[in-house]
Amino acid sequence: MAGPTTIDWGDGSPVEDGPEKGTVSHTYETDGPQTATVCDAEDPKSCTTVEFETPFPVEGEDPSVTASADPDDSTGRTVLITLANFPQDGAVSVDWGDGTAAETVPAGTTSATHTYGDGVEGEQTITATSASDDSKTASATFTPAEAPEPEPTVSASADESDETGRTVAIELAGFPEDGAVSVDWGDGTAAEEVPAGTTTATHAYADEVEGEQTITATSATDDTKSATAAFTPEPAPEPEPSVTAEADSSDESGRTVAITLAGFPEESAVSVDWGDGTEPEEIAAGTTSATHAYASGVDGEQTITATSADDGSVSAQAAFTPAPESEPEPSVSAAADPADETGRTVALSLEGFPEDSGVSVDWGDGSEAEEIAAGETTASHQYAEDVTEEQTITATSAGDGSVSATATFTPGGASLRSARRKRK
Repeated sequence: MAGPTTIDWGDGSPVEDGPEKGTVSHTYETDGPQTATVCDAEDPKSCTTVEFETPFPVEGEDPSVTASADPDDSTGRTVLITLANFPQDGAVSVDWGDGTAAETVPAGTTSATHTYGDGVEGEQTITATSASDDSKTASATFTPAEAPEPEPTVSASADESDETGRTVAIELAGFPEDGAVSVDWGDGTAAEEVPAGTTTATHAYADEVEGEQTITATSATDDTKSATAAFTPEPAPEPEPSVTAEADSSDESGRTVAITLAGFPEESAVSVDWGDGTEPEEIAAGTTSATHAYASGVDGEQTITATSADDGSVSAQAAFTPAPESEPEPSVSAAADPADETGRTVALSLEGFPEDSGVSVDWGDGSEAEEIAAGETTASHQYAEDVTEEQTITATSAGDGSVSATATFTPGGASLRSARRKRK
């Protein structure tokens, strides 16, 4: 520059007039980075700037480090250090005293900051050492402000293990570690207690729960520690219709079926085909059970089909096998044949014998047994005049000797009686 100059020292002091050449001094009241600007007094746009740090290193003085709270961090947990008198041609390694790895401050840099983690408490010793000459070292202490209590939070998302999207997975943070957390899932169920130290939990919403649910987590030891999250379960899938069939307990024969319906539209009746050829039965809307007795002659597995009366695509089936019909108990009855006025002829009636085989009748009087043809249910026999006592008549199936029954008859008008015998 030719001619007079102006000097702005950059520290807020008034701009000074300066010479074209020569030396000018200025005392800085604060330490740290400084910028001085020299401009041509006649051409203010022609300027030169110089950057430097104060205080200037003094040859022969020991290196030093000073530590104070970084004004840019309101928590008081970040330290600002200023380095002085370290070799300008080498970096400086700074150990922050909290167990973290040492930080390398580049050559010529005289300040650095470090934020202490939430678990770091008490006075920390900061040690700065020249990377080019480890005999050049200095230390300072700094005590971070106490870490603020964390605000409790709860986050909610769909549990990945439930494809329906109706199970929520929550994550807790910031709650006291020495106490349980009570979680209200928002659906009216009882609050669930999550043990101390546990940070996750899941909850499946019932099918009838719809819309956004507000989940509230509260510390069991300090109810001022609370947080909420919202979760909306996916709409419940339409239930699959089903019908179950079992023997009706009120029918000892096992030939009456009791069905239970589920998953059918509540506003619609259900048509039930019992599988036996009878007309389908209509079950009233909202009714979930019905019974049906299978007629004699219906044997084997029956397929029961239930169908919504309003939507034929909503249908379900079940199988039921009526118990086999019990074989009828054989019986025989004996009475005086009205065609014989002497009362010495008995008229016999048979029931319950197998229709596909004959019946052998022993008239009880020593005469040869008489074979009654298959399907025949009556017979008669005249007793000889010398037969006067009560006679026991025995009828036995020719195909199954265990099927037998007896009756008594007294020829000559005495009392007449009949009897039944169960299968042996």
